Amino acid sequence: MTPANLRRILGLSIIAATLFPVWHVSGQTVFEYRHQKDDQWRVNVTVVEEVLINGISVSSVEILNKIAVKVRQGDGESGLLWNQYSIAEKNRETGFYIWSEQYETVYGRQVDGQLYDVEENSPVPTVRNVPVFPDQPLQPGDSWQFGGQEVFNLHPTFQIPEILIIDFNVDYQYAGSEILDGRMLEILNIEYEYDWTLNPLNSSDARLMQEQWFPVAVAGEVQQTLWWDSELGRNYAADGDFAYTYFMNDGYEYTFRGRSEGKAIYSDLLDKDTLVQEIEELDDSDIRAQAVPQGVSLTLDNIHFMPDEATMLPGEETQLASIGEILRRYPKRDIMVVGHTANIPGRGDGQDLSERRAEAVASYLIDTGVRRDTQIIVKGAGNSEPLGDNNTEEGRRANRRVEIIILEFSTNITVPRAPDFGSE
Repeated sequence: MTPANLRRILGLSIIAATLFPVWHVSGQTVFEYRHQKDDQWRVNVTVVEEVLINGISVSSVEILNKIAVKVRQGDGESGLLWNQYSIAEKNRETGFYIWSEQYETVYGRQVDGQLYDVEENSPVPTVRNVPVFPDQPLQPGDSWQFGGQEVFNLHPTFQIPEILIIDFNVDYQYAGSEILDGRMLEILNIEYEYDWTLNPLNSSDARLMQEQWFPVAVAGEVQQTLWWDSELGRNYAADGDFAYTYFMNDGYEYTFRGRSEGKAIYSDLLDKDTLVQEIEELDDSDIRAQAVPQGVSLTLDNIHFMPDEATMLPGEETQLASIGEILRRYPKRDIMVVGHTANIPGRGDGQDLSERRAEAVASYLIDTGVRRDTQIIVKGAGNSEPLGDNNTEEGRRANRRVEIIILEFSTNITVPRAPDFGSE
C-alpha cells in the first residue's frame, strides 16, 4: 500500500454526518446540531493529493469518498450517528475509480458539535469536534476558538498497529452569507494547525518506539470553508486545502498535501421493489435482480469474455443495453460494478481479471452515456464469492458473472481542481 493511501479520508468528518439547523434571532444566527431518528443522507467527497518524500514529489492520487449517514437515535437535539465510509482511488491508466476499502462506525454528537462514545481505536471520524459552536447567537464577523482532534492511522503505510490522536485549537469565523448554486447559504471559515512530538513517557508513544520505524513528530495545517443552507437547516458544501508531514526516526519526511471538496446529498429512498419488478419484466433469464442493503443488485450471468481476457465477445453488449435502459431511469444513482471469476486450479485468485472485466462493463456504461465516471465504482471480487460449484462447468459458468449494484443514495460529484503544488 502506497503512502497516498494513509489519509485518504482526511477531513471527511468535517462534512460527514453533519446536520446544521440555523435559526435567526434578532439579526443574529444560532447554530445548533439537531438529530431526528431515521434521518439519512450521503456525503460525497473528492480529494486530490500529492505525496512528497524529503520534499520531492513521488506521486499524486485522486480519491473518491462516499459516506452514508443515518441517525440511529435522536429527538431533535443530541443524537447517535452511524457512518459508512466507502473509498475508491482513481486508476491513472484506466481512469476508473477502483473500490479500495470500507469503514463503519457509530458515535454520538451533542448539540454544540462535540462527539462522544466514539468507538475505541476507530480510524474514523478522522477529524473530530470540528466544527463546534458557542452557546450564543452569532453575527457575521464573529470568531471563536475550540479544541479539535485529528486521527492518524499508522498501519496502512507504516505497518505500525497504532492510531495517533492529535489535539489542536481551531479558529472559526462566521463570514456571513452568499448565493451559491442558486441557494442563499451561511459561510463558516475554519483554520487550524497542529504540531505533535513523540513523548516517551506516554504509554502509546512508548509502544511506537518499540517499532523499527516510527514518527517522532507530525505537523500540519488545514484551511476550510463550510456553507450551510439555512432553508433546509443542513450543511450544503465544503472545500479546503490541507498539508501535513511525518518526521520519521530514520530522518525521512513524508508530506501529504492537497485539496478536498464535498457536498451533502439528500434524496428519496430508492423504491427497491419497483426496480426489481422492472428488471423481472425484461424476461431475460441471464439477468437477476434482488434487493440488497446497499440498494438493488443486478447480476449478469454468463457474460462471455475472451479466454483469460477482459474483452467481451461480440454480441454480449445486448444484455448491457437492456440494463442500460433501466439505469437511465435512475440517472442520479451511483452504481458499483463488481466482477467475479470462477476458481480454476493454477490460475490464482482471479482478482486482477475480475477487476478488468468489471472495468469493461463500466466502460460500456460510460461510453454509451448511461453514467459518468464519478458515478461508478469498480470492484474486483476475484473467485472469493462463488455461487456455484467450481468442480463443474455449470458451477463455474455461474461464478463467471458481473454484478451491478444501484446504490441507495444519489450523487453529485465534481472532482476538485488539481492543486497548484508548485516546486520544492
